[in-house]
Amino acid sequence: MKKKIFQLIVCLLSVTGSFAQQWSGSSTTAGQITREGIVYINSESSGVIVDAANLQRSGFMKYWGRYAGMWRDPNAYFEIGRVSGGTILSPTGYTTDMFFDGNGNIGVGTTAPGSFKLAVEGKLGARQIVVTSANPWPDYVFSKQYKLKSLATLEDYINKNHRLPNMPSAEEVKDKGIELGAINKQVVEKIEELTLYIIALNKKIEKLEKDNADLRNQLKK
Repeated sequence: MKKKIFQLIVCLLSVTGSFAQQWSGSSTTAGQITREGIVYINSESSGVIVDAANLQRSGFMKYWGRYAGMWRDPNAYFEIGRVSGGTILSPTGYTTDMFFDGNGNIGVGTTAPGSFKLAVEGKLGARQIVVTSANPWPDYVFSKQYKLKSLATLEDYINKNHRLPNMPSAEEVKDKGIELGAINKQVVEKIEELTLYIIALNKKIEKLEKDNADLRNQLKK
């Protein structure tokens, strides 16, 4: 019974007491809370700030003497980064670590993701990457209908183009980069073609060795 009375007193204090008066505005404890201007949670130096009026700062925090957080930028939906100079209300320098544009494209280390859904400036590490767009997979090379170029034709193509058939040129890679799924497919295609060349050459070598052995046996007789 004493516990229930204590809980009731706490609830009454929360509704009518000093807790409701901490907000610089309406003391109503139900419904929507409205506050124009800057809202400080904890304090300006170490807490969270919401500045909806200027659409520039939506949240900052101070950790080990450094400011970091999320803010609104005129050219982005929002950015996440670190403040390197000034205060959290008036930063004189900052680093954008993550950028979200109006099309939902994300830049990590860059504020210009372009048409990429995710653009990363720098090295990207991953334990596993799965590419699902490489279709059809080059097993068609082993089909009976696949026409494998002769080595003479292949040599002529290489001399003229300085690359393997169906592979991008150095200029194309420099200008457009490499699409991971497509280049993996093309590399596998070349490996499978190379395997067929090796099998064909091995058969010719085996036949030559057999012919030579037969010729030596005839000469011995």
